[in-house]
Amino acid sequence: MNTITYELQDARMLVDKGTLSPTALILSFVAIIVPTEAIVLRSASAVYKVEKGKFIVLQHAEADMSIEPADMAEFAPVYAVVFQSYQLTERTDNSLLYHIHHEHLPEQGSVMEFPRHSFVLLQNLMEQLRQALWIQIAPRLNLMLDELLRSILVSNVYGTSFMTHEPAIQRALSYMNQHFDASITRSFMARMTGFNPSYFSSLFRKETGWSFADASYLGKMFRKMVGLTPSAFRQRRGAERIVGMQFLGALLAVGIKPVASTLDVLRSSLLLHEELDGITEMEEMHTVEVLKPLAPELILAPTYYYNYPDALKALESIAPVIMLDWGTMDKMDEVRVIGSLLGRSIEAERWIFRLQQKALTARQLLRLCIAPHETVGLYEMRHDQRWLIPHDSVRSVFNLYRLLKLAPPSRTREEVLDPAKHLFIREQDLPGYAADHMFLIVPGGDTEVFKGRMMTHGIWQQLAQEQGCNFYLLQLEEFWMDEGVSLEKQMDIVVDMLTSGQRSLSEENNVLD
Repeated sequence: MNTITYELQDARMLVDKGTLSPTALILSFVAIIVPTEAIVLRSASAVYKVEKGKFIVLQHAEADMSIEPADMAEFAPVYAVVFQSYQLTERTDNSLLYHIHHEHLPEQGSVMEFPRHSFVLLQNLMEQLRQALWIQIAPRLNLMLDELLRSILVSNVYGTSFMTHEPAIQRALSYMNQHFDASITRSFMARMTGFNPSYFSSLFRKETGWSFADASYLGKMFRKMVGLTPSAFRQRRGAERIVGMQFLGALLAVGIKPVASTLDVLRSSLLLHEELDGITEMEEMHTVEVLKPLAPELILAPTYYYNYPDALKALESIAPVIMLDWGTMDKMDEVRVIGSLLGRSIEAERWIFRLQQKALTARQLLRLCIAPHETVGLYEMRHDQRWLIPHDSVRSVFNLYRLLKLAPPSRTREEVLDPAKHLFIREQDLPGYAADHMFLIVPGGDTEVFKGRMMTHGIWQQLAQEQGCNFYLLQLEEFWMDEGVSLEKQMDIVVDMLTSGQRSLSEENNVLD
């Protein structure tokens, strides 16, 4: 039982230009400190230098700690995210017991890389915190905190453990990834790699930082990822009565119609309306009473449900819950994983083959209407009036660039796709990221009304008339989820818009002129 959860305490700018140096640093909880230029942290017992592009982990306060600029006469902005970390240590029918837990975090004073895309997550967290009236009533903040910590700690702590240059361990890790639900012993892996069991264990630990203790090791890893022991899971691999708290399109892709889902997910999966007709709707994630008559065999949920322990506990009272990351996997791999988990790998590969064939046909068709030099982009309007340029893990971007192989604008490739990070921009900055063909994801069902309002803005008239951009409006409720069958249907919509001869907003605007 090793579920970790984080609770946000604060996220703020510690110092800025004009702040006097040195400045005292007082902390009551765990913190990560992120400078925009190099800084030095001094305490009574240690000195830490943190360069630009890095961050430092402080598990606890140190006596007389202060912060000062390293190489400049004055400060540049320095940010702090303060949080507490808990581990679930006991679960009963009536309660969940958490204890403060820091052992999984980097050691005090660890300085590590702060990925560029994580800075966007940091800014979004601080912005949401400013808008929250009361931190304790804003559970979304903890979800955003978890996303931020995953982006910086997983890549630094866990990601590096797989960077082995030993070919034998590379083969072992590859085999384990492909057979994660199988019973694998240390002696088997030793024979496969050509070592005796003792030396294999020693080498494995040296190269990965992990201990390999036969089934106990893999069992713990599997239980951490899936939420069930391997033996308990194998008994349910043929399950068909599945509640989908997300991943509805991927379930349909492997031939499973979920028996229930939440209203929020269903409303964000409008393209699946026909396929999901008649399934049970849950008002909220914790309203599980409606599930009991369905007798589900499994519940498939995204890992962010760990941030809602009461809801997760309620779901676990109904059926075993399998947890998977959402919005991080390659879209075809996502279907493969779900197919493998449910004993439907053949169905998964058939669907993937069909999708690839459809994409091939579409690419041939698009060559007739999209010139080789023309670019295509996708942009989503946010509630704060900014625009999101997503990378290919969400919003059907996978379709545009991975399957249809369309060309993105150069800045989108450099700032979004290559570093695999989302980018938020202001409306006035759109000309720098514009494409010849711009798909615009907007909220609400009436895109005509939105279109009329949009074209009264000078920026859109500039894009259409001066840069020759073509605009195609998409409904957010149809493009929010892009797993499996949803992705396939979104491809149909995008290809039809580009090839059907339907006039874009740019063309309509020119006619009106």
